[in-house]
Amino acid sequence: MGLKGLGLAMSLTNFNLLLIVLIYCFCYPQISVALRRPDLESFKGWKEYLGIALPSMIIICSEWWAFEILTIISGLIGIEAQAV
Repeated sequence: MGLKGLGLAMSLTNFNLLLIVLIYCFCYPQISVALRRPDLESFKGWKEYLGIALPSMIIICSEWWAFEILTIISGLIGIEAQAV
């Protein structure tokens, strides 16, 4: 089936994995208690979480962007200068 078969196989695999995880979650009472719809109580305490998450995200993104900029600049130098 070629490329279409690959897409179909991946879709079926992911759908089967979803079904297995859902069945597992609903069969065990320890996990099924944690499965609930979000309400206003779910969004309490986000200030503390974001106070740690946002600076960490900025650090990781700046490192990634610096690496990308250095990669672009090194492509402009030339092969001989990079070999030195």
